[in-house]
Formats: sequence, structure tokens, C-alpha cells
Amino acid sequence: MNRYPCSKTVITRAIGLAVAILFQPSVLHADEVFLDEIIVTAQKREENLQSSPIAISALDADMLDGLGIQDVSTLSDHVPGLYFAQGTSDTHITLRGLGTGNNTATGDPGVSFFVDGVYQGRARAAHELFYDLERVEVLRGPQGTLWGRNTTGGSINLIAKKPEQEFSAEMDLLAGNYNDLRVRGVLNMPVSSDVALRVSALNEVRDGYYKNLTSGADDIGDEDISAVRAQLAWRISDYADLSVQARYSTRTGTGFGFTTNSNPRPANTLLGAADLISTFMDLTPPQPVPEDPYEVRTSQGLERDIEAKGMNVTLNWEMPRFTFKSVTGWDQNVVDMLVDIDGSELDIVLEDRNQDSEQYSQEFQFSSRGNEKLQWVAGLYFFRETSDVDS
Repeated sequence: MNRYPCSKTVITRAIGLAVAILFQPSVLHADEVFLDEIIVTAQKREENLQSSPIAISALDADMLDGLGIQDVSTLSDHVPGLYFAQGTSDTHITLRGLGTGNNTATGDPGVSFFVDGVYQGRARAAHELFYDLERVEVLRGPQGTLWGRNTTGGSINLIAKKPEQEFSAEMDLLAGNYNDLRVRGVLNMPVSSDVALRVSALNEVRDGYYKNLTSGADDIGDEDISAVRAQLAWRISDYADLSVQARYSTRTGTGFGFTTNSNPRPANTLLGAADLISTFMDLTPPQPVPEDPYEVRTSQGLERDIEAKGMNVTLNWEMPRFTFKSVTGWDQNVVDMLVDIDGSELDIVLEDRNQDSEQYSQEFQFSSRGNEKLQWVAGLYFFRETSDVDS
């Protein structure tokens, strides 16, 4: 007796139908399939991403907004091999496992960060906000030949949208939980037939999402961010153009805290050390670890104040046999942070850092023109940085 309601004939017909459907001609013809062209400058010249021989990930403005990418931390969720972490008051970025653990004033990053081609010497610059960008290029290293020192792991380059000769204005509003409110605005306007101005601004505020059980202390993870970028583009002639960009941003709030939600306590090294120290010094032992993973204790109110200023001037000049480019940059980053590392209400391990870093860079590039078989790039580069640290 056949235990199944279908026969071999029915099964054979079903397989034949599936095969017929599989080999049906597609409704979308080959000539209708296309990919959006993304122009990158990974090799110091404009070229199509698809034809670039370098391992690079490029995301244009639509991709950034569609994926909700606002900074390096969210960028790392969508770029293979890119890792971002926050350790004490420093940022740590690695590409394919390559980077460095010393990003203080006495060390240098292993993955370089650029803003419109200008190298940012301090890892703190990685807090640069991704707003009104033309694209983001993540270049896997080592790339010391073209991009200089500290690119063993690779580089991240933010390229802002440039001023255009048409008036436009736009604004968007985003709201979320923890009273998150973000406002972005862009104004582009022609000044004359050869000069255009573009101003971009952003402001975002958010409450903390880690409840601080310490009396009088603010919750951990709140944000208050403001940023503005102004650009002036001047078409000097048919062969030369000049652009000037000025940036300013502030980021305040408590920053982040170290959660200690490991139970039992000996499993947590920092709290175990806090227990030993408090016993040895005859101090009050730390309180029990909060059961809620979104509850923390700190010895006092934490703070993170970051102020960044920057300016760069770029000149492009197409000469008969080669192209000349000059990139002049100036940046200053001021950091004032108080981080509670031991994760308890005791004053065991605190980091109080005040750092003022200022840098100046000058780059001259000479590159071949056209699509000849032999293409070359040569240049000169100067960089100077001073840092004043009190921690």
C-alpha cells in the first residue's frame, strides 16, 4: 500500500516544472543591469572604484544614510576587517587585525585617519562626525608609500561634499529613545559665477542609557554634539581651482563607563583588585555588583569634553604635462576627560586627562595626466605636531 498521497509521476512533473522555471529567461535584460559609479582617490588620483587595484571599501552618501552610519563605531559594523573600540580616553582602530595599542600623545595610530586628505595625528580625531559627506574610503594597508607613516593597518578618509553652482538647502530631523534628537542642515549657494559656498551643521543630544547608581552623578552614555563645516570653492581658471574648508565641533557628556556585571565578584579582575585594596587599606569595601547589566557605579560624576578645530586649503593646478596639488592643513584637538576605570564607587583607578594637541601639515603632489600606460605620482610632505598633556 502506498503510504504517501503523491505518486512518482506527480513528483517527476513537479521536478520538470521547477527546472523549466529555473531556466526561463530573466525579465531584466543584460543591458539593463548597471552599477553606480563611485569615484575614489585611494591612489592620489580620481579613478573608478571597480578598476582600482587596491583593497578598498568605499561608501557614498546614500550608503551612509541608508545604513545609519554616523561615525567610525557604526562604520566598523559594515566594513570587513574594520574594528573600533574605546579604551579609557583613547580610541582604538584596527584593520585586518593591524593597529596599535598606544594612541596617547606618546604614541601614534596604526590606522591613519584623514579629513579631505589631511592626516589627523591624534586618534581622538576618529570622533569626527559623518555628516554631509560625498563618500568614505577605507583603505587596507600597508599603504605607507602613498599615504605616509602610520598606515600599517590602513587608512580612513572622509571626503566632504563640495560647493556647487546651484542654490540648495536641506534639513532633516531624527528622534529616538533616551530622548535622542538630531538635527542636520545644509546650505549651498553660489557667490559668483566662479565662487560657491557650502555650510553644513549638525546638533544631537541624547540621555545616558547606563543608569549610574552613584548619588548625584549623571547617567553614563549621554551625548551633546555640535558640529559645523564651511567650505568655499573658487574656480580660478579652466586649469586651476582653490578650496578652503573650516571645521569646528564639540562633544560633551559623561562619555562611557566600565560596567562590572560579572558574578561572582572574583570573576571580575578590577573589582577583585578593589576588594583587596580596600581590605589592605582598611577602607569600606565596594558595594555588590549591580544585577542589571545597564546599571553602573562610579566614584564621582564622569565627564568628556572634546573640542576640535580644523582648516585646510587645497589648490589644484592642471599643467600641460602634469597636475600639481597643494594641501595645507591645520588642526587642534582639546580633550578634557575623567574616566572611572575600576567600575566601583571607590577612588581606586581614575584617569583624569587634559590634552591639547595642535598640528600643521603641508603636502605637494605632482602626478601624471591622462590615461597613459605609465602613470606616476611624486610629492613632498611636511608634518609638525605639538601636544601638551596633563594626566
